[in-house]
Amino acid sequence: MNECRKAGISANEIRHAFDAAATLDPEELTRAGAFTDDVINLFWPKAGNEPGYCLPWQKVADKLRFRPGELTLWTGATGAGKSQVLSHAVVAMGEQGARVCVASLEMLPGQLLKRAVKQVGNVDRPTEPYIREVMNSLDQWLWVFGQVGKAGVTRILEVFEYARCRYGTDVFVIDSLMRLGVGSEDYQGQEKAVFELVSWAVEKAVHVHLVAHARKADRSNGPAHAIPDAEDVKGTSEIASNAANIVGIWRNRKLEDEIRQAGEAAAKGDFSADAKLRELTEKPPVILNVAKQRNGTFEGKVGLWFNVETFQYRSAHDHRDGRKHLPS
Repeated sequence: MNECRKAGISANEIRHAFDAAATLDPEELTRAGAFTDDVINLFWPKAGNEPGYCLPWQKVADKLRFRPGELTLWTGATGAGKSQVLSHAVVAMGEQGARVCVASLEMLPGQLLKRAVKQVGNVDRPTEPYIREVMNSLDQWLWVFGQVGKAGVTRILEVFEYARCRYGTDVFVIDSLMRLGVGSEDYQGQEKAVFELVSWAVEKAVHVHLVAHARKADRSNGPAHAIPDAEDVKGTSEIASNAANIVGIWRNRKLEDEIRQAGEAAAKGDFSADAKLRELTEKPPVILNVAKQRNGTFEGKVGLWFNVETFQYRSAHDHRDGRKHLPS
């Protein structure tokens, strides 16, 4: 104070300096009250204001939300349909307003988009004009990382970051973890790759969907024990630990075989087989298991039926014939 007065600084200037003084708190340190509006919105979200996107199936649509700043793991055995289920979910997210970038390192872009066209239009063999119409719609919100094979996390995130900044993409898909150039026994590399994806999702407030294979299921105790859970993700336990959500997909191949056999017998005039076929087709051949949802309350299983012609899935609460995400 004496040095200030000797330097000619007035008492009013000194008083103003004290009144305007600010703390030097670390930027990570914030008072609880600063989050009041966020907490209120979590309890009472305004209509249409809740961030994130939902699944397209009514039985689970209001129970699982893919929020900004999260990573979701999609897991299941080879051939279970996890990529296909996720593809249908992505179509619905695009309909909800998401802008999506997909790195399908296991499927050529043409094949990836053919599947999407079938799912958007709920159609097996669309006409050429309708294909162009659907592709024009997809062109408004879907971008493709056009590389098949292995790609490092660093390069994928560089492309994702460009898509986010240039085109406003907010949902990102990587299919799959095994194509990120990390060995199946390289647990440290797996942890590093997943943590890098999670950190980027949190920093940029976007959602990342990552497909990861499940360990070989133990069917000795029945089908219920074969449905993938959080502990069944293949690789280091840190993969599941770092994910905000884990969705397991299980395909009931035994039921599929029984339906096929009953269908063949019914086609030959076997009336008992016809009755059995109707009974079997009431059972869902696919189970979606929400094994983890860090920022939500629902965890549980939902049955899905698959349409082999349109690649669409439906729950018990959806129309049996599926629906067009883009009217023809």
